[in-house]
Amino acid sequence: MPMSNEHAATERSERIAIWVLIAIASILSTAPDLYGWSLSRPDHVYVGASYNIDDSYVYMAWARQAADGHFFAKNLFTTAPQLGRQFNLYFLLIGNLCRLTHLPLVKALLLARVVFGVALLWLISRFIAWSLPGSARARLTAFALSAVGTGLGWIYYAKWLNKNNSVFPVDSWQPEAFTFLSMLMSSLFVVSTLLIVACIFFLLRAEEKDSMRDAVFAGLCALLLGNIHSYDVLHVGAVWGLYLLVKGIAKGKLDRGDILRAVVAGAICVPTVAYQYFLFKKDPIFHARAEVLTLSYEFITYVLGYGLTLFFAIEAVVLMGRSKRFAAFWRNEQVPLMLTCWVVAVFALVYIPSSFQRKMIMGVHIPLCLLAGAAAAYLGNSLASRYKVSAGFAPLLFLLLSVPTSLIWIARDVRHIRNGDSETQSPTYLTADDLRVFDWINHNTKPSDAFVGYPSQMLFVPAYCDRRVWCGHWGETPDYPTKVRETIKFSKNEILDPRHFLETTGATYLVWPSVTDTFTSPPDYLVPVYGNASYTIYRIL
Repeated sequence: MPMSNEHAATERSERIAIWVLIAIASILSTAPDLYGWSLSRPDHVYVGASYNIDDSYVYMAWARQAADGHFFAKNLFTTAPQLGRQFNLYFLLIGNLCRLTHLPLVKALLLARVVFGVALLWLISRFIAWSLPGSARARLTAFALSAVGTGLGWIYYAKWLNKNNSVFPVDSWQPEAFTFLSMLMSSLFVVSTLLIVACIFFLLRAEEKDSMRDAVFAGLCALLLGNIHSYDVLHVGAVWGLYLLVKGIAKGKLDRGDILRAVVAGAICVPTVAYQYFLFKKDPIFHARAEVLTLSYEFITYVLGYGLTLFFAIEAVVLMGRSKRFAAFWRNEQVPLMLTCWVVAVFALVYIPSSFQRKMIMGVHIPLCLLAGAAAAYLGNSLASRYKVSAGFAPLLFLLLSVPTSLIWIARDVRHIRNGDSETQSPTYLTADDLRVFDWINHNTKPSDAFVGYPSQMLFVPAYCDRRVWCGHWGETPDYPTKVRETIKFSKNEILDPRHFLETTGATYLVWPSVTDTFTSPPDYLVPVYGNASYTIYRIL
């Protein structure tokens, strides 16, 4: 009976620690945005993001179309012809929530980051508890790493603090590679990671219980994932396929039940994957966007980016073959085998030929954190027995060395907000004149109208106005660098036939600075229809 009470107290303390960590991660991940809103005023409005504002406003443009009652979303960052039959269930949810509640999009997406962030962390805690029943210290270490941990990018912070430099460790620039950084930047990353973890968790439960029901649940999660973040289905498929292959080789045969459940789960997700492939083949704009290169850099960027977590994860693999005490941490021997296959499969995916290599890294920190947390706890126990130090010393030191990059991200975001700039030169605040332009567009133009102007301002038009722009985003706008150069040449009067240039953009309106050297007076093919101190809008005849 006393042992039972002690066990209950330990479980209660563990639950409290988990929810404290969830609260800390949620508060810290929203702190920069709350700071940004606190500085807002009518002529100085926070855009709702401080890192990678460009991509945040792509997501907002998709949600805006849903809020305006559209099921299918178009790429509004180009005026080129497109099929326009893409839909994203997540942004349909956010957009329709805004339509029903009149909640501003930027605040709805912030709320979604919190809600789905808590859901993701709770799911990770359940996954860890299921995987590591033999050590509370291992569970808490693994969860803390998953919640707030990053890598060794902080060692190089002076070189990436003021810019987005992808030659440095991935924890300094790739938020989807970590839970906390995803919560800091994008609810899309949070939801996608949640679905990846749910798929793997259900498949493991299905294997253990010989349960077709759990396989179906895994398939339903993959079905959603195929629509919301489609290439991550490859992530799940590669992980589970490698695991079944290695497990079959180890046992000398493939298990028919495992194969059947995997086939059922895979079959369920086929419709959304097939539809994305249809769009890829039939929609030239969707195809062009999918082909934008996001390649992986040298492997050292991942080694340093995951830092001590990767080191301890490798140590865990070694310990599985050497220590029965370490093996006793785990639910069964299949769990660490699957986690190892997860890591190997993903690191292979990020280097196989594809246009989106580095995007495949999302979610791999989860198995790394489980393996590393277990190894750190084992090391702590070993040090305690040999040198009479606290068993929590090694895990705590490990955690302390794994969080500085997360804190530096917060400091960098706060500085961006305070200075009004970002690493991609997009502003963190919009002026009253910016907002007046968007308001005029909303009330005086048709959905079929399109706009040309400086890309830094056109970035915001799709989300604020649900209108197309000729050039607005580095990945969504086809041939973006050329169009930026042409815009600059137009601004400097270096284009021989400006009228022909404007005609080729497919735009019906030009949004241009009111004080400009581009033309002393507007030519006859540009009719001023609106103006304020900063901008003039011209109808292109």
